[in-house]
Amino acid sequence: MTVLSVVQAASMVLGLTSPSTVFASTDRQWTEMQAVVNEAAATIADAFDWQRLLRTHTITGNGTADAFDLPSDFRRMKMDGALWSSRVRDNIIHLADADDWLALDTRPVVPHNGVWCLFGDQLHIRPVMSSSETARFFYVKNTIVSGNKTAFTDDTDTFVLDERLLKLCTIYLWKQAKQQDFTAELSDYEILLAQLMRRDRGSLSIVSGNTCRARGNTWPGKVSDAP
Repeated sequence: MTVLSVVQAASMVLGLTSPSTVFASTDRQWTEMQAVVNEAAATIADAFDWQRLLRTHTITGNGTADAFDLPSDFRRMKMDGALWSSRVRDNIIHLADADDWLALDTRPVVPHNGVWCLFGDQLHIRPVMSSSETARFFYVKNTIVSGNKTAFTDDTDTFVLDERLLKLCTIYLWKQAKQQDFTAELSDYEILLAQLMRRDRGSLSIVSGNTCRARGNTWPGKVSDAP
């Protein structure tokens, strides 16, 4: 379903005349709709760590650099995301407050696992990674529209996430912008959002092969007969 189709469906609910074009229109109503549908797409993208938007990125140390550029399609870090180093078993400690990072410059000791912080559109890591060390993390990409685009710009564009959710979000955001009662529309959006969030990662477990087996702990290796 194209973004034009989404807007046409939303317009029927909103009592608007169904448009033949949105992004090619200079009419104020539809230029407003352009902003609303793009805001709806961004709202959905930031509501959850959708598996379709997740990517991994690897940083390789060189023995001198402590700041690294973020991926070109970086939108944000995964919620409660971690940075994992090949040097240590546990994840590197995240300093969410930039002042904590600044304070680290005056301290002679860095935690063994290391620390990281985001600022200046770069990821900063201490201690400096050696040339044999790598660090990996999940991030959410910013290309949420077909054609690796960050926003809708054409009527034929499509949303990479659920289009029905996009329609419901567009409806409630439009009514909110027009200072109309949007309570029911927001509820509809939130119900579907919760359903899609539960479905997004699939089943909690996957069972393969013979399922008629005893339950309990498992361990590697072979169990020998008792003597």
